[in-house]
Amino acid sequence: CPMQLLDELAGRIDDGLEKMCAPFGAIAETFGYIISTPSTIGQRAPDFEGVVVGHDSKILQLSTLFREKKPIVLMFYLSRIPECEAPARHFNKMAERYWGRAHFLLINLNLHGESEYDASSFAAQLQLPYVTHLWLEDEGSQVVPWELYELDEGGLPYFVMIDKNGIVRENSNIPGIMDAEKREPFNWSLLDDLLHE
Repeated sequence: CPMQLLDELAGRIDDGLEKMCAPFGAIAETFGYIISTPSTIGQRAPDFEGVVVGHDSKILQLSTLFREKKPIVLMFYLSRIPECEAPARHFNKMAERYWGRAHFLLINLNLHGESEYDASSFAAQLQLPYVTHLWLEDEGSQVVPWELYELDEGGLPYFVMIDKNGIVRENSNIPGIMDAEKREPFNWSLLDDLLHE
């Protein structure tokens, strides 16, 4: 039957691709890269809330920013990971460049009991005046829709770009081992496009 032959052929192709890609997955894990399919692209950004660092426990909910009809860029990080420092500085520079036209949220995931003080010290040390800095009171995996954002501790920092309507348009789990001044975490030029939509 032709349909059975097609199904069998499709199964063999899937098996072959999985075997062919397996070594690349191992290499990626060795160097801290996480390979995944960005399932949130094209979907409404999953909502969460956090404490605004340095603002007397003020709470900010992501979805409240959608009403302002500005693009939103998220950077999830852990202060105990040194590789997050260079991307955070670069993130602040981008926030300065787009000041007033887009929201930039730097989000401490609090996976291992990191306190608001740890998050505040991270920002103070790196001098990040142009970003809104959030700390999650509860462990990040309990607050942020972990699977929907495809977060993984081995893939931090993790970037998400959201358009004016709250739809995820880009994400990247390229971690901070690269020089953020020379290699962009993801397609920043998309932000210019989103501002003109």
